[in-house]
Amino acid sequence: MNRSAALATLAVLATPRRWLGWASLAGALLQAGTLGALLLSLTVGLLGFHESTKAPLIPTTIVVELASAVVPLALAVRELRPQLQTRAARRRARTGPGTSKATGTV
Repeated sequence: MNRSAALATLAVLATPRRWLGWASLAGALLQAGTLGALLLSLTVGLLGFHESTKAPLIPTTIVVELASAVVPLALAVRELRPQLQTRAARRRARTGPGTSKATGTV
């Protein structure tokens, strides 16, 4: 595990509950980036590295990288959805019914 992944893991584990969704989203994006880098190195090469699809751990690595991106993403959606819905409701309540969103006037 590289240092940035270890730091993201610790951030998710040590973060307060109200920031858990954002830390999970950051971890999911980091893992998606490492998966993308692996796929690039398998196809066109990345920074001079060309991975072979014949390597024995490539399928396992792809599955683990994919799972380590999907699980924190699901946690982020679970944690952030109520927060974002609350913000949207507050915004709608502030503008009031029948007001224009662009100008705030009727």
